[in-house]
Amino acid sequence: RAQEIQRNMPRGVLPTPTLTLIIEKELARAQRYGTPFSALCFSLIRAAQKTPGPAVKFSHAACMAAVMRILSLAVRRADVIGQLGNNIIFVLLPMTAGSQAQLALKRSVKVLHARPVNVEGTMFNVRVAGVAAAYDSTFTPDANTFVKTILKALSQMERRIKNLQAYF
Repeated sequence: RAQEIQRNMPRGVLPTPTLTLIIEKELARAQRYGTPFSALCFSLIRAAQKTPGPAVKFSHAACMAAVMRILSLAVRRADVIGQLGNNIIFVLLPMTAGSQAQLALKRSVKVLHARPVNVEGTMFNVRVAGVAAAYDSTFTPDANTFVKTILKALSQMERRIKNLQAYF
């Protein structure tokens, strides 16, 4: 399964172990030199087929790869994109303060929701949940705590979006 995910990853997107190492390095830089960094975290909420007709089956890994491919074109070249687990896309934003990360989040979500995504030859409208977090050494002293904090915020955002979808 891990090999399948690795094969479907678009160019420039890092697997979990490499992403974790880069997060730890960026955190060490922030602690040593006082440079800011932030992160964006996304999860796929829904993928609805755009074209009418019979429902097309696709793999979740293929959908995530398509979303990451679009996201990799939307972020800066210096930003690092990776996948954490099955449904989490993590974007590390070096030299980016919290307010700039919020702008990057809005821009990224807008890009992902603007056009259908091509998944294995079929167009799908995707909906993602996304959050931004800036590194703060007082609240998140290590990489694990930073990642857990942003994943908790993402989980809360997912619940809010799913609750909104249930009402509308």
